[in-house]
Amino acid sequence: QRRVRGKKKMQNNNNYTSFGYNNNNQTGYNFEENRYSLGEPYQTQSTFDYQNQSSFDYQTNQNNQNYDFQNQSIEESQVSQIPQTQVQTQPQNLTNVYLNEPQVVVQQAVTPSSSEKAFEINLAVADLVRDNFSNYVTYSIKVKVSLPQYKQSTFTNVRRYSDFDWLREQLIQNFRAYLLPPLPEKSMVMDRFDKDFVEYRRRELEKFLRRIASHPFLRTVQTFQQFLELKDQEFEKLKSASSSSIITSTFSFFKTNKVLNIISPAVEDKSSYFSQRQQYFTEVENSLNALASYFSSLGAKRQEIMKIHQCMQASSEFLSKVEKEQQSALSVPFLQFADVSLQLQLLQQELLATEKETMTDTLKDYAGYLSSAKEMLNYRLQKLGELKECEIRMSKLQRGAATNPTEYQKVEKELNDKREIFDKSTAICKEEIEKFEASKCKDIKEAMQSLIQTHMNYELKAIDLWKSWLGRLQ
Repeated sequence: QRRVRGKKKMQNNNNYTSFGYNNNNQTGYNFEENRYSLGEPYQTQSTFDYQNQSSFDYQTNQNNQNYDFQNQSIEESQVSQIPQTQVQTQPQNLTNVYLNEPQVVVQQAVTPSSSEKAFEINLAVADLVRDNFSNYVTYSIKVKVSLPQYKQSTFTNVRRYSDFDWLREQLIQNFRAYLLPPLPEKSMVMDRFDKDFVEYRRRELEKFLRRIASHPFLRTVQTFQQFLELKDQEFEKLKSASSSSIITSTFSFFKTNKVLNIISPAVEDKSSYFSQRQQYFTEVENSLNALASYFSSLGAKRQEIMKIHQCMQASSEFLSKVEKEQQSALSVPFLQFADVSLQLQLLQQELLATEKETMTDTLKDYAGYLSSAKEMLNYRLQKLGELKECEIRMSKLQRGAATNPTEYQKVEKELNDKREIFDKSTAICKEEIEKFEASKCKDIKEAMQSLIQTHMNYELKAIDLWKSWLGRLQ
């Protein structure tokens, strides 16, 4: 119904003015009375506002989902439907679906108070640390939480990138059936303290934590709570204690992968849904990485254009000075051209920043997310291989059940457990994929909308600049 109403509205308002474009706009840049500095981007009144003028409401047409992708949090109306958990250490049966060492036991649900979100997480750069061994950046994590298992509702702790990496490794070891959000790529620049790189990493690490905090299950995991809540010394002790288990898990990982590589070719996954998803994820991941690299190349070209505008500005200012000494009428036009070059340089800078943050970073982020999705599907395939292997052993024992009943009962129980684990893993994977697809579609659409709006604003501002200069020359 929204689409039908949107199409009718588009047909009834099919003109330029409905999108904020004014053909009669003669306002321009006043070179003598309102010359802008480098810190003051040029503003025009003929601005294309795609978000407000679009007849299709992307914010509300999401099947009544209450997930706030913009703020990376779950609204209160959805939180009330999610069972909260108390962290315990009592093991459960068949918890291998979720983790290797059981930590979470679901108890009575506790709903946060009205008009209150479960999590609010904000990151800021705390310090730039330089020492003789390494240089690194620390981040201040400010948390506001309404879950009952936390000791305080508001607290702040400091972490570095390696701590975030530790958190994700712990989640990978214990919760491989879930789609875990990616971390930003490790430093590939010579200067780790580069302002743009530090801000990019801060933004992506904040997104990483908010995605975990918005997940109805992962946000209740004890490891995540410890990462957020423990003070520096306690957290370092926790990391040291878990280092030995990480080494053991690493050997187990390679052993499992070796077994999986042997089993997988003989395993026939009868679910066309997951096999198609696996191929789709691979193709889209490669295409997203390629598109992100093209945007990066475009950004490099824009930097070259900015340098050219800077050189044109300097040459025009010099020509204006020379012509003024000769009392030539070209002195003022050359000075005006220098101002136009300056403003075009600022517009290119704004365009470059928007393309990087909204498109390049978003595409790279979801390419990493797709890599995590393939890891999740590989885990399901591993569980399928274990199930098939157990079925083969069971079929062999069935022929000799009378002579070896103890072994038969043992394998039968193991088979039932593996079948239940595989079925639960399949259900979790499918649910995670559906949530991921909705998130990917919405976030990339919003990035495209922002890109369109920025480009149209750039064109309108550039037109105003040229139009104003043309009027003064005439």
